[in-house]
Amino acid sequence: MPRVKRLQPGAEWNELSTTAADWKAADPGLLATMLGQLHLIRAFEETVLELAGEGLVHGPAHSSIGQEGGAVGSIVSLRSTDAVNGSHRGHHQFLAKALTHVTKGVLDLRQLVTPEVQEVLQRTLAEILGLAQGYCRGRGGSMHLQWFEAGALGTNAIVGGGVPMAAGNAWAQQHSGTSDITVTYFGDGAANIGSVLESLNLTSAWRLPLCFFIENNLYAVSTTVEEATGEPRLSGRALGFGIPAWRVDGMDPLAVHLARERSSSRRWSTGSSTRTAPSRAAPSATAPRRRRPPGGPATPSIASPRR
Repeated sequence: MPRVKRLQPGAEWNELSTTAADWKAADPGLLATMLGQLHLIRAFEETVLELAGEGLVHGPAHSSIGQEGGAVGSIVSLRSTDAVNGSHRGHHQFLAKALTHVTKGVLDLRQLVTPEVQEVLQRTLAEILGLAQGYCRGRGGSMHLQWFEAGALGTNAIVGGGVPMAAGNAWAQQHSGTSDITVTYFGDGAANIGSVLESLNLTSAWRLPLCFFIENNLYAVSTTVEEATGEPRLSGRALGFGIPAWRVDGMDPLAVHLARERSSSRRWSTGSSTRTAPSRAAPSATAPRRRRPPGGPATPSIASPRR
């Protein structure tokens, strides 16, 4: 009779959810800033949808309504020198990084729209509308939002296309001797793309300061996660590469914030020895959304559905 020994992955896999005690213990300034950013991004996206309905958006405008919590929670404590990049549905990611940059991560709810905040909102909208006032002079549009000064590397129209670019940026950060990190955002539809898996492998092999953030809204266009893969718990992808993973509810920005903070404080380890990357090296995270009602839209979109 053969002996069978159950093996365990070398990296940790945790699910994090908040309690009433977590909300009570949270910094009121942090909660106010997250609330302010959530409000600004939602109002911005509603405005984009209205303008698109009037035919004023030339090209696609993928709305991130319902996904703001993941971006705000994971970005609010980043520095301007930390970097993010995102998917074709990336307005919320770009705005969260740009707003955090100009406000230094602090918003006053009594005076939410300061001149600096107004400029970010106006220039982002101008870019989506194809106007010269935009961050890329109107040439990037909705799917190519970029502002290097703020650490926004750019959103990407190719499914999973931004992930290897983020790995390259993390490699540059590592070899520059900084403690900066990169966070790359992609959807459930990109979780099986080859370049994403290759980036996971290189990140693990080279101990790069890169956080993989999966925005799992359960649908890639009209294909459910369960139809696309035999393992719908997408955060588990990281374990095959020895990268610790966190599963959190993307509708809970505080839970996302706490998971991202914990991921960034972890050090790479393998076996009984420890190999240390820059002190803020980040393992994988995932922020699934709650299931949508049958027949309802996962995330409203104009011109092109959720990939």
